[in-house]
Amino acid sequence: MGLPDTSFFSTLYGPLYNPKSPLADKNGFRKDYIDAMRELKITNMRWPGGNFVMGYDWKDGIGPQNKRPRRLNLAWGGYESNEVGTDEWIALNKAIGSENVVCVNLGLGMGSILDACYWVEYCNHPKGTYYSDFRIKNGNPQPYNVKIWDLGNEVDGYPWELGHMSADDYVKVAREAAKAMRSVDRSIKLVASGSSYYEPTRTMKGFKNPIYISFDEWGIMGRNFLSVLPVAQCFNSFIRNADIVKMANFTMLTSLLQEDREKGTFKTPLFYMFKSFSNNCHGFAIDTYVQCDTFNTNKYKGIPYLDVTSVYNPSTNTIMINVVNRHKDEAITAEVVSVAIPFINDAEVTVINQNSLDEPFSFDKKDKYVPSIKQVQTNGNKLVYTFEPHSFTQIKVKIKEL
Repeated sequence: MGLPDTSFFSTLYGPLYNPKSPLADKNGFRKDYIDAMRELKITNMRWPGGNFVMGYDWKDGIGPQNKRPRRLNLAWGGYESNEVGTDEWIALNKAIGSENVVCVNLGLGMGSILDACYWVEYCNHPKGTYYSDFRIKNGNPQPYNVKIWDLGNEVDGYPWELGHMSADDYVKVAREAAKAMRSVDRSIKLVASGSSYYEPTRTMKGFKNPIYISFDEWGIMGRNFLSVLPVAQCFNSFIRNADIVKMANFTMLTSLLQEDREKGTFKTPLFYMFKSFSNNCHGFAIDTYVQCDTFNTNKYKGIPYLDVTSVYNPSTNTIMINVVNRHKDEAITAEVVSVAIPFINDAEVTVINQNSLDEPFSFDKKDKYVPSIKQVQTNGNKLVYTFEPHSFTQIKVKIKEL
């Protein structure tokens, strides 16, 4: 997870952190969002992130909250109160049960690399140094043991990034930052910032170890059903490439719940679709062959209407089949075949869909957003199902024990 901000809208202050809310916990975070993230079984959250981090000084966010400086938000305009800093963010992750991912400032940071080292020291060193003892003084005697650290954010993004560097210059800085930060804690894992400019013709050579990918910012504001299907397709893409995609952080955390300011928060199809993946798709990605009608865009040709992935969970002998019907108007009937092993019993089919793609989500219709669930008969290693237009469907089916 991650949180972006603009000068007009904050995804942190107000929606998530609001000590004045009757729903606030002892740390000021709203319990309705905490409960929702626990239900989604969020595994990690990245902070701070986006352009904001390139002008952020982490030391502004430690110590007594009423003594923290109020700063200009150099990336987006407006102000940063620093009410939420390292200790508060750690507390939020503990409440959710998620792991911390900290992104250091390699842009305008004062001393950048040294400041990053001090941040690791504050979080992970047991005691006996300036910043570890400062953490203890702030009421946190045990080290946080933050294991995953991002080395900056979109550093070569021009002209929008503060402290912009060329890709070549960033590599030099990131290499030295990695060396220095691991001098503080050898156990940490580091995530380098990929280039902001995709170049399919560029090849990487000379690496001794495998290169994995963390999609540390992805997502869309979930205001209507049109936003749900692209997120489902992103999940499918991550599953298809699970051999190299090892982490992904959905940027718009607070959009996973919608809020009516008069009536409260409510769950939307985006929430339920996200939950279908985050709760159910554990295990191993299975190579899935799809044969169906296709369509073309100005840029791409031969795109299958059905976007499909499959996940096998050996602990339950269950296969989850995730299907997005990208056709706006037509249902598609397909035969689902297991070439390896027969199905057992009926399949459980969960459907998430809405008649309108553009209608804004509404509190008064929240009961209609709950997915429909039904049983579909299997026949040996086959089942036949008709996928509704513009829909997400998840099929749960057991197989014989391998």
